Amino acid sequence: MNKIIKYSFCCLIASSFSLSLVSDATSKSNAAMISTFNNKVQAKTKSDPTWKMAGLNKILESGDSVRTGSLSRAEIKYSDGTVTRVGSNSLLRIEAHGEKRTNIKLLVGKLWLKVKKGDGRLEIRTPNAIASVLGTELLVTNDEKNISHVTTLDGLVEVTGENGDKTLVKPGEWVEIAPGKNIEKPTKFDWDALKRNEKFMLDPTFMPKPEEFKDENNWK
Repeated sequence: MNKIIKYSFCCLIASSFSLSLVSDATSKSNAAMISTFNNKVQAKTKSDPTWKMAGLNKILESGDSVRTGSLSRAEIKYSDGTVTRVGSNSLLRIEAHGEKRTNIKLLVGKLWLKVKKGDGRLEIRTPNAIASVLGTELLVTNDEKNISHVTTLDGLVEVTGENGDKTLVKPGEWVEIAPGKNIEKPTKFDWDALKRNEKFMLDPTFMPKPEEFKDENNWK
């Protein structure tokens, strides 16, 4: 009888431990981490809304923000396998949605994303557009006038404007979304020019000299 009681007690503890692990994994399913950075990268959290220099492996959760200075860049890895690179002079906020994907809001600047296929769509938001993806590689930009561009490098991206109009952006295409206007028809972009002018975003090992650095979109 004692053996049965001991066995039942052990099973109960093992079951509780297993449930605890599942709970912890679920609670951290929307976590993100700064994996690399160059030059000036700052972060602020909901619990401490003061901009502070971000450290390597800093954990970011829903509501936290990241910003970069001139000639700066950060790479962020998400718990669902997605990787993003934040360009210079950029500001973004982590916006978790449920327990499946970690969504992102780009307020200004540039994002390169390689989205891993997972449960549900990942949404990249700007002030006037939403890019929804299941798994793809893309660039998203938003300037000081809130003019957004979504560029698909691989896969498919569904873009929704502030008026609710939608378009599908295929590989090799980009689209512009301007405030108060319907989404323009996606058009082809120059791959060679993009790779040349966006090398700072596409190649994590590349660091241009200050006098050679160009942060512009003349490849469109």
